[in-house]
Amino acid sequence: MPSCQITRFTGRHFGRLMSEYIVANIFNWERDFRRIIECQSNCVWGKDQKIIEYRSICDLSFGIVGLGAIGKQVSKTLKFFGGTVWAVVRNVPEPNQRCPHVDKYSTFRGEYQNKKMLSAEVADEQSYVNVKSSFTPVDLQFCSKKKSVFMNVGRGNVISEGDIIAAIENKWISGAILDVFEVEPLPADSRLWKRPELELELSWAREELLARLRWNQGLMSLSGSHDPGG
Repeated sequence: MPSCQITRFTGRHFGRLMSEYIVANIFNWERDFRRIIECQSNCVWGKDQKIIEYRSICDLSFGIVGLGAIGKQVSKTLKFFGGTVWAVVRNVPEPNQRCPHVDKYSTFRGEYQNKKMLSAEVADEQSYVNVKSSFTPVDLQFCSKKKSVFMNVGRGNVISEGDIIAAIENKWISGAILDVFEVEPLPADSRLWKRPELELELSWAREELLARLRWNQGLMSLSGSHDPGG
């Protein structure tokens, strides 16, 4: 096997992209843009409940499971819109090291099949659960009180797709927003395509953005300039 260097892409640059993606999908879900487009296509002046009685981000609470550089950027964006942000971490940091955009920290309550589990307190209170760490069917069952929306922006193996469908069928969650899958491209016979409770992001679009961002970063490095965003 030839030697090679393995790297990972993260930090505030990718965090901005993921924040845009997450907030865009929250708007889309809460205001039901898919239904609005359907009404427009059918020349119908729709008055569905979600179209006229949508929730704002300031009305919602968000549980971020895994608060790394990307999670912190996401919490900053959600807090800008007035959302309530909880972070689920392995260890709660000291007060002077906590993210200023997080309202409350919580730790995993234990382990299930060698995976960390959310506390029932956290899952009970969240309108949206944004995941970058391993998740279990038990975690999704805890979400049944508020019928949370599950978002996986981590890896395709964070939770099985079968568990997500089971959680929807059991009404533990109201739906899920996914941008990573067990197999990519998602096979045409996947059960995920036909579920109206799911919003699917095609990952190739994200990869195109990442490629462009890496190129821009390379140009900045060559020119010696720095990212002004901070």
